[in-house]
Amino acid sequence: MTIESTVPIAWKINHTSLSLHHKNGCITLDAKQYALLMLFQHNSKKNITKEQIFDSLWQDKIVSEDAIYVAINNLRKTLGDDPKHPCYIKTVSGVGYRWIGPEFKRHTRLGYKSTHLAIAVSFLFIGFGILLFKPSSEKQSIPSDLIEPFNHARFIIENQHDALPTAIEMLKDIVLIHPELTEPTLWLAKAYLSQPIAEQHSQFNQFDKAETLLKRVLVTQPDHQEANLQLAKLTFMTRLNVKEAEQYFINSLPHPEGHHLYGQYLLAVGRFEEAMAQIKQYQILLPDAYSSESVAWTYYMSQQYELALNELEKLYSYNSDSVFYHVCLGAIYTKLGNKLGAFNALVEVMKHRGYTANDITHLTELYKQSGIEAVYEWLLYQDTLRTDLGHYSGTMALARYATVLGKNELAIQYLKQAAQEGRYEVLWIASDPHYSTLWGLVEFKKLAAELNLIN
Repeated sequence: MTIESTVPIAWKINHTSLSLHHKNGCITLDAKQYALLMLFQHNSKKNITKEQIFDSLWQDKIVSEDAIYVAINNLRKTLGDDPKHPCYIKTVSGVGYRWIGPEFKRHTRLGYKSTHLAIAVSFLFIGFGILLFKPSSEKQSIPSDLIEPFNHARFIIENQHDALPTAIEMLKDIVLIHPELTEPTLWLAKAYLSQPIAEQHSQFNQFDKAETLLKRVLVTQPDHQEANLQLAKLTFMTRLNVKEAEQYFINSLPHPEGHHLYGQYLLAVGRFEEAMAQIKQYQILLPDAYSSESVAWTYYMSQQYELALNELEKLYSYNSDSVFYHVCLGAIYTKLGNKLGAFNALVEVMKHRGYTANDITHLTELYKQSGIEAVYEWLLYQDTLRTDLGHYSGTMALARYATVLGKNELAIQYLKQAAQEGRYEVLWIASDPHYSTLWGLVEFKKLAAELNLIN
């Protein structure tokens, strides 16, 4: 149900049924809407960054930024909120979003403990295709005295990153007593993977622990989709192990996120037709993914730039305020030789990323005087904000700017540094046409070979 409203309604929340109640009616939320609403409610009148939304809704999952816009737009639509004249969710340019609506009180009076448990037990985990544990539907049944700490631990993993050590201890206790149980073992691995990357003082770090646990699951259930997906991501995007990752991706299917990430893997190794098939299947399984720029980006990666532009134009009414929409547009315009279009797209991204009006005015003058190359010179050598403008951040961004400027030796130097840092973005350097001027160089070929990439 969607309520059209020009005046904000002070809904009451039922945390057990994930629903909003008022004399005007009742709204049932899906799990992602509920989690996003809770993030806003807990930070009412404060700016919420896109990074905070990523951490709350997706955490260790790899999704493109357009997923945020889909989630925000879905919640706005459900609440009947107009983004141009908001009464609930305001867009804060260059920052993220702010809740400007009223506080939603609880629909039922529950004590803290019972409310916390109700949320934990009823929460339909927001990850793609991950459902709340139901003992009756599982081949293994978790002992009744462990169901509450198990669900509590999972709730923490999905919603309270600061409390991850608590979740890990809960799950370690369960796994120690019942090492044969698949789901607690899987979630303990996910908890390790959700932790911030720590100093690797020992060989047996958090990733090693997660890998050991996931492989333990696969010993008894080799087709376990979620375990295979987690291992695929760990192997590919953390270990940068291209050769071993593919079989895990294949075994994760038909998990929706498995199709999406396998598509990204196939893009990295230059198998574009197969990648497109995976992206299409992802959209079939998740209709919201239609508004994703993934199809346009796949055409771009395969150097079919006109098709990429046509695909992007289909999404204008859905995603024209999406950062990644303008990132894609800029990349396509660059390859089509439309420098003004590429610059305008870059400016749109910069507005979202917090650059000041003075910065943009200065860069506009640079562009008029010396072309887009002067803009990239400024980004490479003078930019102090150093945020992600669709060229990633840190050494990866510097490598991309240097590539645009034809500073090939410098670009390769930064790419090597990024690989040493374990930046997973290096996995696409042999297939992303942004780097096409580097592909024939000996040092680049050597780096691509070390990463087991097809060039």
